[in-house]
Amino acid sequence: VPQETSLQGSASPPLVSVQAWAPRRGRAASRTGKRRHRMGGSPGEFLGLPLKYVSLAVLTLQNAGAVLIMRYTRSIPSESQYLTSTAVIVGEAMKVLASACLLLAGGGSLQEVVANPEELLKTGVPAFLYLIQNNLQYIAVSNLHAATYQVTYQLKILSTALMSVALLNKQLSLSKWTALGILTLGVALVQLSALPASGSVAQNVNLPVGLAATLAATCCSGAAS
Repeated sequence: VPQETSLQGSASPPLVSVQAWAPRRGRAASRTGKRRHRMGGSPGEFLGLPLKYVSLAVLTLQNAGAVLIMRYTRSIPSESQYLTSTAVIVGEAMKVLASACLLLAGGGSLQEVVANPEELLKTGVPAFLYLIQNNLQYIAVSNLHAATYQVTYQLKILSTALMSVALLNKQLSLSKWTALGILTLGVALVQLSALPASGSVAQNVNLPVGLAATLAATCCSGAAS
């Protein structure tokens, strides 16, 4: 096939077809897929397991383990020689460090966090409520058994629902209100079973103080959520 010539008579460079680049793009995509497979599978999986189930298992272990450790350290005199406020601040600092590492690992930048000062100040309100909640949790777990506290603390679901109705004007169905009522009834039964028998005194347990701190923590959790 004769080559096309320009007006000056010189030959124009040969045209490269789009089809010629298709195999190259296919090979590059294949190499990217292999690297992603070696790094742990698809974006929705972790070590071959669905990410949502891994997150649920980790969250369950974290919630159960945190309460047990807090109760252990506050009920044994030899382990309770620390300031709860210091423990809360150290815990929040570790969360900030972990969040920064995950942000950088995901390709983000720390400048994105402070890019919008107005939004940053808005996030300070729930952060302050969570700070109060964490301090109240130490007071509650110091005066309640771990199981009693963990069940009572589930009233945060009820407080979140009430806050969403009162502040956000959300409408809840009858089935949801029924579920919340059953949850409240279950917590009440647990509290009745935790009452000490007449004449007996439970060690390291102060039910009124622990219950008041737990209810205050659930209110903070509902308002922050």
